Amino acid sequence: MKLLRRIRVRIPEYLLVVISDIKCFLLNPLGQPYPFHGKNTLTPVFIMGPGRSGNTLLVRELSNKLNIHFPPEIPGLGGLINEYSIYRRGSWYNLVEKVIVRFKIKCNVDIVVENQPPYNLWKELRIDEQKILRHLKDVKVQDRNLSYVIHTIYMSYFESRGIDTAKDGFMWGDKTPWSLYHYLKIYKTFPRAHYIFTMRNPMSIVSSYLQVFSKSKGLKIDDAILRWKTASKLVGRYSKKDRAMMVKYEDFVKNPDNVLLQISRFLGLNASQPLVENLLDSVPDSKLLHHSGLKYKVNTNSLELWKAYLTKSQQNKIVRKLNKEMLEFNYNEQEV
Repeated sequence: MKLLRRIRVRIPEYLLVVISDIKCFLLNPLGQPYPFHGKNTLTPVFIMGPGRSGNTLLVRELSNKLNIHFPPEIPGLGGLINEYSIYRRGSWYNLVEKVIVRFKIKCNVDIVVENQPPYNLWKELRIDEQKILRHLKDVKVQDRNLSYVIHTIYMSYFESRGIDTAKDGFMWGDKTPWSLYHYLKIYKTFPRAHYIFTMRNPMSIVSSYLQVFSKSKGLKIDDAILRWKTASKLVGRYSKKDRAMMVKYEDFVKNPDNVLLQISRFLGLNASQPLVENLLDSVPDSKLLHHSGLKYKVNTNSLELWKAYLTKSQQNKIVRKLNKEMLEFNYNEQEV
C-alpha cells in the first residue's frame, strides 16, 4: 500500500486531472457535464505551502486585520473535486449528494487537542448538510457548478458561527497546507481566486516537524526533508502563476505590517486596525497542539530555534539534500 501511495504521488497532477475527465466521459459519454465553475465572481483566498510554514499565523493576521474569514483546516478538497469530476454527467441532485457525502466522510475525523479530549471535526464544523442539499437542489442553472457547491458548504460553516455572509465585502478563504498538492484542481474550480503560497527555511520546518510529529506519527528526518523538498518545488512553480503571490515566513515575522500591506494590495483590500483583542478569537485551529504559539503577537523568536534542536549532523544532512532548493529561495547555507 505504501508503495502504491508513493507511485501515485509521482504522477504529475495535470495527468490526474486528465484521467478524471476521461473517467467522467466513459461513465456517461452522451451527457452534458456540469462545469467546475460558472460565470460567478467567486474570489476566495487559498493559502498553501509546506506544513509548519506559518499558514495559521498568517491567517490570524488576515482575519484580524483584513476581515477575511477562514474555517479550520479541512482535508479532502482534492478528493471532493475528484468525486465531482467522476459523476458530473449525472443528475444534478445525485451529483451534489455524492459530493456532500464525500466531504462529510473526509471531515469525520478526530482531532487531538492540548489538555482536552479529542474533538470530531465534522461536529465542530456544525454544517447542516440537509439544508445545503435543499438549497442546491433547485439552484439556478448558472450556479450549477462545483465552485458554487464548495462556496455553499463554506457559507454553511460561517453562518453556523453567526457570521453575516451577505454583508458587502465579505471574503472567505481556506488555509489547508495540503491543498498545495491539489492546486491545479482547485485553480480549475476557482480560476478567479487569489492564491498565497507560503515558504519557510527548511531548517525551521524540519525541526518543527520532528518536534511535533516524531513521537505522535513516527516522522523521521528523511521524511521531513522530502516533504519540504516536494512542497518547495510546487511553491516555486505555482507562485509565479496568475493571481498568485509568495510570502516567506521570515519576511512576515520581521515586518508583518509591510507584508500585510502587500497582501492587501494583492487582494484589493484595505488593511485596518485589529478587529478583535483576543489573538485566538479569529483562528478556528488555535486549540491544536502545534498551534500553541498563536497566543503571542507576531515575533521573530522562532527564527533560530532550530539551532538548539537540530544536531550538527542533522543540519549538514539538510543542507546536503536541499542545497539546490535552498539557494532557489535565497536560503543561503551560511545564513541559515
